[in-house]
Amino acid sequence: MAGAPSQSQDMTGDGFVEQHRASLIQNVREVLAIADRMLEKKMIHPETYSKIRSATTTQDQMRELYTALDSGGPIVKAEFSKILQDMNPYLVQNLTSDCCADEEIVELRIKYKESVRCEYITVQEYNSLTGESVQLDDRYTKLLIIQKHRKQKEREEELRSRGNSHQEVMNKRDSDMFMSTNVEKLFDPDQNGVVHKTVILQGQAGIGKSFTTQKIMSDWASGKIYSDFEYIFHIKCQQLNHISKNISVVDLILYNSQDLKPAVAQVLSCPEKILFIIDGFDELKFSLDVPQYSLCHDPHEQNTPQVTLSSLIRKDILSKAFLLITTRSTTLDKLTKVLKQPRYTEILGFSEEGMKEYFKNFFQNEQQALCAFNNVKKNEIVFTACFIPGVCWIVCTMLREKMDENTDIKQALNTTTTIFVYFVYTLLEHHCKSGSLPVQDILQRLGVLAESGIREQQVLFEEKQIKNTFSDPSQAPSSFLNKIILKKGISNKTVFSFMHLSFQEFFAAFSYIMCDEQESEKKVSELLRESEDKGHLLSTVQFLFGLSNQETQDFINEKYNRSISPAVQSQLEGWIKERLKKVTEHTQGADLMAMLHCLYEIHDEDFVRGALESLTNIFLSYYPLKRTDCAVLSYCLQAWGDIERLELQTCLLKPECLEVLIPGLHKCKDLK
Repeated sequence: MAGAPSQSQDMTGDGFVEQHRASLIQNVREVLAIADRMLEKKMIHPETYSKIRSATTTQDQMRELYTALDSGGPIVKAEFSKILQDMNPYLVQNLTSDCCADEEIVELRIKYKESVRCEYITVQEYNSLTGESVQLDDRYTKLLIIQKHRKQKEREEELRSRGNSHQEVMNKRDSDMFMSTNVEKLFDPDQNGVVHKTVILQGQAGIGKSFTTQKIMSDWASGKIYSDFEYIFHIKCQQLNHISKNISVVDLILYNSQDLKPAVAQVLSCPEKILFIIDGFDELKFSLDVPQYSLCHDPHEQNTPQVTLSSLIRKDILSKAFLLITTRSTTLDKLTKVLKQPRYTEILGFSEEGMKEYFKNFFQNEQQALCAFNNVKKNEIVFTACFIPGVCWIVCTMLREKMDENTDIKQALNTTTTIFVYFVYTLLEHHCKSGSLPVQDILQRLGVLAESGIREQQVLFEEKQIKNTFSDPSQAPSSFLNKIILKKGISNKTVFSFMHLSFQEFFAAFSYIMCDEQESEKKVSELLRESEDKGHLLSTVQFLFGLSNQETQDFINEKYNRSISPAVQSQLEGWIKERLKKVTEHTQGADLMAMLHCLYEIHDEDFVRGALESLTNIFLSYYPLKRTDCAVLSYCLQAWGDIERLELQTCLLKPECLEVLIPGLHKCKDLK
């Protein structure tokens, strides 16, 4: 994309300062900052500087500054122009890009950009109160965006990997120059030199699509990106659903920018300098399946929202304009049928560096951010899930609350299950389409699908499995299920997946509390019995223990009127006691750690003590302990408090792991 105006344009001296005097007085907002630099360079007198500071409006400040410019002559005016170009390049660009343009049109364009900047400089969060917001730049962090479809093996690798392995996979995607891209380069020529005027930006719920579009709007209005576009219009599909009257493309343009009404003719005269952002295409309640003969060709022609949007997306109207369409994967096939040579891109979420940056932006305190990030890294499952910005926000919010209360933040992430419960609730509240199945039905059906996949160690589901679970495939919630098109032979096939294997395991566990008490007991009994021979089921068992945590139960009961029955809790306690009795010095290691992870998830000290009463010695020698394992072991040791002997020889303990373990080691009488 083009950058700042070239030096051949008259941006310095009497010409620029005099020609645009009225516009500069009305539109320069950085007057005091400019005056600071001019005073430092001795281009204005201290007395003039004081008058500028004393003026009550930016317009009066500019008038005082103009007095100094007029008396200072060409050298002072040139310096002013140079400083202004540095501080507000988009204003200078707009004023110099079309010197013959009507002054009123230029001012309207500047005014529109300023209104966009003001609108998008802040955002509301899920838990914002009325009138409450945060700075966009305090939340937005660079996301990993790829521009290539992945093969089935690559997809499965992303879904199955955990912890550091998952970050290695993400870093591999990021480092592939032919695969990754970024927001600034979405409309750059591809590797064949082709400029695609339509870009699809897809991604799952909570991954940051809407935040990305808001960032684009804010940065464009501030002159940081996309300087070739004179206008960018943000069209939210959710709003289109509520329009019942006929509209035109001009109406769409003016929907949030009525001030541009006098400039419509000029806006439409250069469609190649317009970008339309169609945000949340998957949320549209109407289809783009419109007969070709009924499409519009005139941007002023009014028709149904369906026909008008179809005409714009299909390029029957303003064919030279650029389009950026954000959507979930479920509607990709509908889009590709009507789009002309779109460029495909997908947001994968945060890399590890992106995650660190998000924590830094969120806490605005480097020490707190590092402390929070290091605590999250100790929990492998939460650390993996934090590649999703929505999960990252929940985790950071919980940690900050603990910090504000001066509480030990190690207790903020006391159960992995809590994070997943809160995230699922957030998606159901803010990202699920209205009019779909009742929430309890959604959770129950997702649980049935997840459980069948877990038992078969399946992460990609065939289309017929979705139809068997949701009689109408359109009812399958795209907030939780991704639709994937894979090449198979000479054709394509459609498969589905959960966000990650850990979410599939969570929903499988959740299914046991969504059925009636008798069925729940039967299914839990089967799960516990099978898990003794099938280790891959233990992660689901751990989530089941987490759902038994009292605080988590209270939340689920309040929101969904469901809870784990006392009989199931009794089953869990009996099962883990029996498993621990079978543990010997020679069979400890992975088996014992799996049991301790279950106890960590329930996070009930009385339950932990009762379960561990038969175990007095722990032998974990030669078992490589991860940081997550150390946090779990330390918690159980502290809750237990009656350990005769603990052996940790050749466990490959790193210093950070030992630091996590220390509080629990004090409880051991004999440590080896």
